Amino acid sequence: MNKMQYFKIKTPKEESKINTIARMIKNGAIVAMPTETVYGLFVNALDKEAVGRLFNIKERSLQKALTYHVASVKDIRNLVSFMPPYAETLIEKLLPGPLMLLFKKQSRVPDNITGNSKKVGVRIPNNDVTLEILRRVGAPVVGSSANISGGISSTKPEHVMASFSGEEGKVEAIVDTDSVPLGIESTILDVSTKQPRILRMGFISADQIYKIAKVKPALSANSEKEAGFPAFAPEGKVMLIEGYTRAIIPKIKEIMENNKDKKILLVLTNETALLFDYKNIIKMGSITSFEEIAQNLFGVLRTIEIKEADLIIIEGILPANIGIVVMDKLRKAASEIIYAR
Repeated sequence: MNKMQYFKIKTPKEESKINTIARMIKNGAIVAMPTETVYGLFVNALDKEAVGRLFNIKERSLQKALTYHVASVKDIRNLVSFMPPYAETLIEKLLPGPLMLLFKKQSRVPDNITGNSKKVGVRIPNNDVTLEILRRVGAPVVGSSANISGGISSTKPEHVMASFSGEEGKVEAIVDTDSVPLGIESTILDVSTKQPRILRMGFISADQIYKIAKVKPALSANSEKEAGFPAFAPEGKVMLIEGYTRAIIPKIKEIMENNKDKKILLVLTNETALLFDYKNIIKMGSITSFEEIAQNLFGVLRTIEIKEADLIIIEGILPANIGIVVMDKLRKAASEIIYAR
């Protein structure tokens, strides 16, 4: 089997490399490429064997749909049977971007892509290189996040390589565009009815959707199930400390004092890390940039998993804007949550 090929492509003008990748996808290869959120694995939707291989290497249930990644609104219209006016507005204002829309599908869309559902998920990723590749494939392209099903999403090429390091020849190529994905997954919004319904909270908030579409989205009763949380199995106990920074810092020091006999790993913002004379620290990013923390989140979780520690203490951040989604994921990762007063 061939080893995974690595392509560094910085701009859409690198036509030779882009045409090579497009041909690979059209001819049945599985290729890892970045979106604006995380890395995805992409295949030719018309190649049943390639689609089947994608499900197989991800260990993904056949009942879980794949998402069409397209380069234009015209491509979306070729897949869907009904597009409500508010969905057209969202497409105009938010795409390309971190939003996956779920429509009623046309009969031509195969059931093996949609998990036998009558709905189809589509998105336009906001990455110039990936978009140009999608334009040149000459066939519809579907994708899924570049990780084993249920695992932590990939935000860097090395994450993809680590996820499939023992699977020579299964992922044929990886594209590195030098972009920094947002880290938080796309919001999934069902627009198959008159009122939109959020199936997974992501980078686009309910408030943003309401302000743009002028229709208040409902929150699906199954949203937690849809969102899930990646399989996360660090060796030690994970403790999340929430509250104001001035209260979090003494609480962490207190917990450390009470657990002197344990090997402790601290996961802190850059600023808080400066206040600890301690070596075993992972920095999440600056407290002044929730976007930076979001970008680093999955990489931080991956690092935590491979570190040896009896106790992992994570500093919480303010649950505002994108911090809401970050904290939602950290709460799911924690085995204990402590509110510092």
